[in-house]
Amino acid sequence: MSLSAKAQKISLDSARTWLQDKPRVIVGFHNRNTLVNTDKVKLYGGMIGLEYRNKLKLYVGIYGFGNENRAVLTNSSLFEEDTVVRLTSVSNLSVGVEYTFYTHKRWSFSAPVQLGFGAMYTDYFSNNALIERNDLGLFPLEGGVNAYYEIFSWFGIKGGAGYRLNIGKAPVRKLSAPYYSIGLSFVIINLYREIEGRIGN
Repeated sequence: MSLSAKAQKISLDSARTWLQDKPRVIVGFHNRNTLVNTDKVKLYGGMIGLEYRNKLKLYVGIYGFGNENRAVLTNSSLFEEDTVVRLTSVSNLSVGVEYTFYTHKRWSFSAPVQLGFGAMYTDYFSNNALIERNDLGLFPLEGGVNAYYEIFSWFGIKGGAGYRLNIGKAPVRKLSAPYYSIGLSFVIINLYREIEGRIGN
């Protein structure tokens, strides 16, 4: 058996063992930066799931743009109007898996993967009046790497980068782009346990 095959078997065996353990419920919020037509857009989401041995997370989340992406179309052949404002937004439901593959002292690195379904909404306005709306199916596939530095058991700094591939018709595929995130992370359940422990003592 090759070294890679052995490593894969060990990983699968470990995952099966972890899934037999009692998990803890996790709730979180995601905040990522991505691109739409070269414009930076915030992609927000909320998730709930289960975590096994601080190694494996299984979760479901709802995601969407923080603000609609706005573009001004001038003398477009698609419309009779001289100037049209296009507003683009997305929303989707995704299931995700995140595996922590390396930890050292206060550092940890993980690999998240998400697969979802939803819709891309495009509204066209002229003189503040809606003249057309297009809704298209959206199937996002995301993968990347996250890094976390723990300052306290309940607080740290988290960053990540990856790629969001949007599967669908041509306008949907144009939304495919890299993403990145950086910010502070609060683990409310750990803070609660720490306060509870101090009160108990």
